[in-house]
Amino acid sequence: MIKNNKIKAAVSSLLVLLPMLFGFIFWSKLPPLMVTHWGTDAAPDGTSSRLFAVLFLPLILLALHWLCLLLTAWDHRKRTQSAKVLGLTFWIMPVISLTVNALMYATALGNTPYLGTALCLLIGGGLAIMGNYLPKCTQNRTFGIKLIWTLSSEENWNATHRLGGKVFVVGGLIIMAAAFLPPVALLWVLIPVFAAMLIIPMVYSYRLYKAEVAAGKAPEKPVALTKGHRLTAVVVTLLTLALLAFVTVICFTGDIVMHYGDEALEVEASYYGDLTIRYADIDGITYREGGDPGVRQNGFGSPRLSMGLFQNEEFGTYIRYAYTNCPAEVVLEIDGKTFVLGCKTAEDTRAVYERLCAASGMTP
Repeated sequence: MIKNNKIKAAVSSLLVLLPMLFGFIFWSKLPPLMVTHWGTDAAPDGTSSRLFAVLFLPLILLALHWLCLLLTAWDHRKRTQSAKVLGLTFWIMPVISLTVNALMYATALGNTPYLGTALCLLIGGGLAIMGNYLPKCTQNRTFGIKLIWTLSSEENWNATHRLGGKVFVVGGLIIMAAAFLPPVALLWVLIPVFAAMLIIPMVYSYRLYKAEVAAGKAPEKPVALTKGHRLTAVVVTLLTLALLAFVTVICFTGDIVMHYGDEALEVEASYYGDLTIRYADIDGITYREGGDPGVRQNGFGSPRLSMGLFQNEEFGTYIRYAYTNCPAEVVLEIDGKTFVLGCKTAEDTRAVYERLCAASGMTP
């Protein structure tokens, strides 16, 4: 496959590395530390050195690109595969490289693009394109909807991929349409859509297989998979279920609980370290509504919780323990450091402010 598509392989590899050229051209304008990681709340929360971001990230993506090409070429059935389907393999990683690096450079140069929007447009568009090509995919064991029922019958394979193509196109368009929703609402769209894309073709293939068996068009026992394919199927299934469960739990659960002691406030936070604030150490305390949280440098972030080390123009570097969409916040000054606390509602946050004022002897 690669031998017959040398130009595609070369051009796609150059596209993967193209952001590297941009980085070297604008090297002097890039900060020493660049954002290279975003949390589950789509907020920047990790940085890398300028050299690593500009040079090594594209090289890593290039290595992944060639790994995908070699794995695709390894399956001998790909020799009879649709040329259009195989062509997708050459362009997936270049699109990812250009998109991810564009977000990285935009953030480094002072813009703050919303990662969720970009990823939804990228993933949704990719799924829609993939859905358009699924019906053209011939029976094989490494690309497509690889079920024991689709592998047992070419008719089942073709019918399932025709339906799967429609499901992927519709799912991709829905994800693209949801790209501008807030993080919490977006997750309520993404999880059902991905579940439907996984379940609908599977149920359809199984029901079609049962109908084929009843009509004598398919063996009563599906095609036997090799030990390696069975192991791969089990591992992929378990990892997928575990990932869905993990994402669901992280995104929709967790709390920040305040425990008021005689001498200190204990802030107990899910998925992150707890915080102790001694009343006697509080130098200043302010309650306010609104405020820009800025960028998380490290810590934990989700559509529900935002905790860790943050940075904004007002406070510089500060520590935040708050709900992501909290409408109000309590700002504490302690030994020259800034701490921000926020509850689910303005009323709850106001109550924290009043209790801290009373405990520290300050006037609200």
